[in-house]
Amino acid sequence: MLVRLARGLQTKQVARALGISVKTADHHVQNTYAKIGVSTRAAAAVFAMEHGLIDWGELPIPTTYGRS
Repeated sequence: MLVRLARGLQTKQVARALGISVKTADHHVQNTYAKIGVSTRAAAAVFAMEHGLIDWGELPIPTTYGRS
């Protein structure tokens, strides 16, 4: 769960990947946040990197910043 979140998957995508409902996936996301002491996906990604679960190259990097 944590690795999928850190890689930038949305809750709906995590649910699909795990074969569970979006509501159940959201519950797991909130439990994951509580277990690692974070409240955002960005903080979860940092936690995952700090603990060797993912590498920098696995993080989603936006190609634009909302400006045209």
